[in-house]
Amino acid sequence: MPGELARFSYQVGGKKTEELEEFIKDYKYARKEASEAAITPELKEVVKDNFEYFDKIINNDYFYKSRNAEDPKPDV
Repeated sequence: MPGELARFSYQVGGKKTEELEEFIKDYKYARKEASEAAITPELKEVVKDNFEYFDKIINNDYFYKSRNAEDPKPDV
């Protein structure tokens, strides 16, 4: 109906559409560059160390063993 707000926008083409598409493409490229620059060798090393630490805890029954060490079962 006339005067109502639509819930979408559609552009057929033209200079403004081209400008918008170029802006979106540049934004995506800039974001990709920024994320690649943020992943430094130091950050990779921290992630690797943390992964190895938690992997050892989970895969070596750390919680199970520590719980049993602190609360030993009574001899029957």
